[in-house]
Amino acid sequence: MFKGAFCCCLLLFAANVFAEIEPYSCRNGAFPSYENLALGQIVAAKGEKVHARDDGKGCPQADKCRQKGYLINGDRVLVKPAQQGWVCSYYLGKKNDYTGYITQGKVRLVQYAATPAPSAWAGQWRSLGGRFANKIAITTTQNGQLQVEGRAFWYGGKTPDGNSDIVHFGGVSGKAAAKGNRLTISEGSDKYSCAAHLRLLGSLLVVNDNGNCGGMNVRFDAVYRKAGQ
Repeated sequence: MFKGAFCCCLLLFAANVFAEIEPYSCRNGAFPSYENLALGQIVAAKGEKVHARDDGKGCPQADKCRQKGYLINGDRVLVKPAQQGWVCSYYLGKKNDYTGYITQGKVRLVQYAATPAPSAWAGQWRSLGGRFANKIAITTTQNGQLQVEGRAFWYGGKTPDGNSDIVHFGGVSGKAAAKGNRLTISEGSDKYSCAAHLRLLGSLLVVNDNGNCGGMNVRFDAVYRKAGQ
């Protein structure tokens, strides 16, 4: 089951090695909307620090692009197809996330279920964001569908008097059957209805919506980890 999906990822990565790298094309905020994501793992020697690199002009090759943060052997990352020997990678930590280019030789692809069991989807999922983190609850139904209840927030700082928070919120609710490792929840059939697209890659849930699931600036776009993991 895994072999077919894994081979496709390998071919995809190989086919894109020579694609030109565009500046500003590897960002954490945009990562949930990227297609062709795969699951990877950092490969490094004991004690070696693998630094990601920025995506600005002249990057990722220039020394100025090197980030202070680093990853170590075994860290799991989400990855885009390789370009000119570099892989755009996203790492979800307990309190922070890191996005940047890593040399292709420091990342290997990891197999994951192309069609996850319903139990793999089920649980309480949470993004980064502290008390304003997005939350998605997924439960299984008797007919094999998945029930999704989500709550998203946008924090805009304090009010001018400093006494209150400026918070916009939104939500998504619905049930559907997953297709492979993808699940789409739509609250209506017209273009103004909320629609959220979920992808399960191993233990990480990648979500992006159509911008109609809440107040101004509210998006479900994020990478989520299940509670307790």
